[in-house]
Amino acid sequence: MKRKSLVSADLTNIGICICQCGSDYRTFVTAKLICTKDKEIRNTRQTSLGFKLYKNEQPGGHLEIISFHPVTIKFLAPKFYNEICDLNDIEELSDEHLWQWDSVKDLLLNYSIIEIDDDDIERRFTWLEMTYEGWMMLRLNWSDNPYRFVGRIIRINVTCENSNKRQKKYKTGVMVFKVNGVFAVQDGTIPTSTVAPVVSTTYYLTPAPSTESSVFVYSTTSMIQQ
Repeated sequence: MKRKSLVSADLTNIGICICQCGSDYRTFVTAKLICTKDKEIRNTRQTSLGFKLYKNEQPGGHLEIISFHPVTIKFLAPKFYNEICDLNDIEELSDEHLWQWDSVKDLLLNYSIIEIDDDDIERRFTWLEMTYEGWMMLRLNWSDNPYRFVGRIIRINVTCENSNKRQKKYKTGVMVFKVNGVFAVQDGTIPTSTVAPVVSTTYYLTPAPSTESSVFVYSTTSMIQQ
């Protein structure tokens, strides 16, 4: 693999290829089977992030890894824009077409965005630290099984209204993250002994504690041609 990835491959004997992305290229993009910089996936086109999934998030920093069960996402809106927010769209990065984002908002049953205050933390969300006071919480209720998103790269687009009632202003921004888990894609790039093989490819996302690298493993179910 290119781009500072480490590959251990012996497909003819064990049918498994392991790709470990180096710290500079932390995410494996299935559309091209390459390791990619997180900042290229985030692609904010701005010098700083207006909306953050963690307090010190930077355009060149790592993508957050979020569990999608239960589906609650905390984010930090720009100052004075943390009272009323709305969800414009939620998309997943295509595993077939590079840099194509496909909307999945129509799979939502409903959603809500609330501002987290100290009373919420003390009474409703007791697992949260008090440092989350003033953050927003997006709660998603899917009509489909949320496990369909495991291992995917997700982009959320939101607009928030400022708290100055004299002159209303709005800010729109996106947040990109990875959903922890495993998913399968069809991979026709590996030669097989059949004319029209069906190759099952499974990627295991195993982030290191420091989030410096991610490990992806994919295995083939058909015989590899020598």
